[in-house]
Amino acid sequence: MKGLLAFGLLLLLVGCNDNGQLSETLEWAVINVKNSAAEEIIIHDPKELEEISSYLSKVDWQPNTEAKMATHEDLLLSLFIEVEQNMPERINEYQIWFEEDNSMTIMSNFKSEGFGKLKGKFGKPFKDLLQQNIMGKNRVIDQHGQVENLELFHQFLKATDENKQTSLEMTRYTIEGAPIYWKVDFQEGQYKIEVDNREDNFGSKNIENYTCDKLSKDVTGSLTDYNFKSCEGGFEINLLSVISE
Repeated sequence: MKGLLAFGLLLLLVGCNDNGQLSETLEWAVINVKNSAAEEIIIHDPKELEEISSYLSKVDWQPNTEAKMATHEDLLLSLFIEVEQNMPERINEYQIWFEEDNSMTIMSNFKSEGFGKLKGKFGKPFKDLLQQNIMGKNRVIDQHGQVENLELFHQFLKATDENKQTSLEMTRYTIEGAPIYWKVDFQEGQYKIEVDNREDNFGSKNIENYTCDKLSKDVTGSLTDYNFKSCEGGFEINLLSVISE
């Protein structure tokens, strides 16, 4: 277990409301990642909040137990829970460490939870959910034409128009729901493109690299296509298609 030095039993009195259950209303959640450009990620989506509660309910807790860890947590997850209407929300904080076997080590400030482990079969999808929110803060997300964080794309285009060194990170989802990760670096009039298909079961399942000299804007009816042209090999690559403004 990563960084675990010791843990001891805390002899504490637990109040009647300190029951460790998430049966109250989870209003919102906040992810904080140390040394991340996205310092605070706020989650309001009811479906994602329900998933977070579900994964935490599967943790094997050692109540009233505190662990002393040798390393800083990978992230801090804070849940804002309404216990009573018109009263201040209760905040449950979870320090989370990601383990190599996809399990998680978790420490809760909620004493009747204490120290816990989440098995890998639950830890992997929980980690994916949290990281999708972390990554989504700083990247363009394209789900079949529904584009999030489009302002980041416009910032990238503006910088390239001004011939400034810049970069773009984007996730495009296939029809089957698999993410394909894009990274584009622009420098001195040239685009260096990395496309990660490893999670697409119907793709090449590797990382592909391209170099192109031009990013064109092609308008057809109500659709605007941004295509890389003058690429090595003489082909074109579609970067993004959006509804014309």
